[in-house]
Amino acid sequence: MSSKFPLGNIGKPAEVQAGETTIQFADRLKQFAPAGPRPIVDPVELDAAAAKHGFVSREPSPVGIAESPKPSPVRMVQEQKGAGRRRRSIDRGPTRALNFRLHEDEFIRFLSFADRYKLTYPDAIVRLLDIAGEKK
Repeated sequence: MSSKFPLGNIGKPAEVQAGETTIQFADRLKQFAPAGPRPIVDPVELDAAAAKHGFVSREPSPVGIAESPKPSPVRMVQEQKGAGRRRRSIDRGPTRALNFRLHEDEFIRFLSFADRYKLTYPDAIVRLLDIAGEKK
C-alpha cells in the first residue's frame, strides 16, 4: 500500500482482532514508527505552484503600499488623516442597509469628511443631512 503520508509500509491499519486484549493491541500499535520532521517548504516555490492553479496569495506583497504605483483611495486617506473614525455607535433602533457607488474623487471627499470629524459612515451621512437642513 503506497501513500503520500509518512506512515511506513505496514499494510492495513491496525484493527482490534477477535479475542485480542487491549495490551496486545497496544503492543501492535508500537509497530508504527514516529513520523519524522516535516520537510521545510520554500514559500517562493509554494506560491509559484499555487499561482499555476490560479490561487492568489493573501500575504502582503513585498512592495510596500507607498511604493505601489496606485494605492487605494481608502489607504491614501487613512495615511493622510490617520485612522480616526469611531468603530462603534450607540444602537438607536432598527437599521436599514444603504449601498451605492460614488466616483473615486467623491468617495475620497466623503472619507476625508468622516475622518476630519471622527465620524462613522452613518454618523457622517446624518451630519451631512443636518448641514443640508433636512428635517428628521
